[in-house]
Amino acid sequence: MAGQIRCILFDVGYTLWERILPDSALVAKNINQALLYLQEYIDPALFQKLDHEQVKHELLPALMSELDREESKDPNYEPDFGQVTTKVLTRFGLPAIEARAGQRLFSTLQVSAAATRRLFPDALATLRELRARGYLLGIVTNRSWGGPPFLADLQQMGLLDLFPINAIAISADLGIRKPHAEIFRYALQALMVSPTEAAMVGDSLYADVGGAQALGITTIWKPTSRLYSSVRSSDHLSDSTTLTPATLFSAGLAYEQQRRHHQINIAPPDYTIEHLSELLSMFSIASEASAYDTQSA
Repeated sequence: MAGQIRCILFDVGYTLWERILPDSALVAKNINQALLYLQEYIDPALFQKLDHEQVKHELLPALMSELDREESKDPNYEPDFGQVTTKVLTRFGLPAIEARAGQRLFSTLQVSAAATRRLFPDALATLRELRARGYLLGIVTNRSWGGPPFLADLQQMGLLDLFPINAIAISADLGIRKPHAEIFRYALQALMVSPTEAAMVGDSLYADVGGAQALGITTIWKPTSRLYSSVRSSDHLSDSTTLTPATLFSAGLAYEQQRRHHQINIAPPDYTIEHLSELLSMFSIASEASAYDTQSA
């Protein structure tokens, strides 16, 4: 790879960590708090008639489904979380409330990432070594919840000290989502590097690879374990069978197009990895690195 990479940007979900089931007690606590806030905005008699158990079981799934629908209308921008929350509340027979109140309720429902995510075993060691080798690190992530609570989650998981805070680009805070070019530029400008000096590591062909390709950023795709399992299962392969980058790309692109219901124009990524630790064989000392040693996908 021609040129010199000085900066590595990372997605977080399924790149640095995987999702685990949230503590049901924690989710219940947040929903109960949201109900207390809701009581402030609607008529007391109507609140008493509300089926609280239905709200507790259905509010969060309904909210996430509505967010998915809104995001699909324009994947480059975050929806108005307050308005989405207000819209979902009307399904429970409640009157519309102000968007600002909806935003407050939405924020209350946030479940800590530290409680619902687990770092991949090689994540911290790989990031620390890349930092030690002189690379600038940044985060570019699509998330419905951000702000100080998310930074606190990163701190609790041992990640925050590895990334300059101003180089953590969160879609919920910026209002723009990958693959929009500006969310990548936000992190690059904070680190004062050009796109040709950067690499992007992520699991999504559409958001991470496609978005980075549009700017000329080197792309490193880390397919999810679910994609590996799906390909091996459909082709009747054993778990130990090595899958080529081309095979993974074909399956990953088909998945993205099926999910988004339209043709997606994405070129194969520059590199494909299965584990974050593989980055250490790709990136030597930053001041001396001018090429990667691994085979292109």
